[in-house]
Amino acid sequence: MNKYEDGKVTVRQHNNNVKVGHPNLTDLTDDQRTFAFYQHYNADNNGFYWSSDSAGTSWVKSPTVAYADYGDEAVRFEDLVGAGTPPLVWN
Repeated sequence: MNKYEDGKVTVRQHNNNVKVGHPNLTDLTDDQRTFAFYQHYNADNNGFYWSSDSAGTSWVKSPTVAYADYGDEAVRFEDLVGAGTPPLVWN
């Protein structure tokens, strides 16, 4: 595997591990998984984007994760490119 595929597997496994301790926690949506993957990939495996809320029933953006903005920015750029309006920094 390569870093891209390894990162996807790592994020998926981490979230499955969190769910073991929180049986009422929902599965990540595809969109949530995308944010998590971009953050993890760009942060060089430094933390995870999502954590369980205090009730253990839903995912919240981890307040302490390093480079969470990477996930946010990568998805924003992807959306802009998909809409045919890439960010100005791409010129």
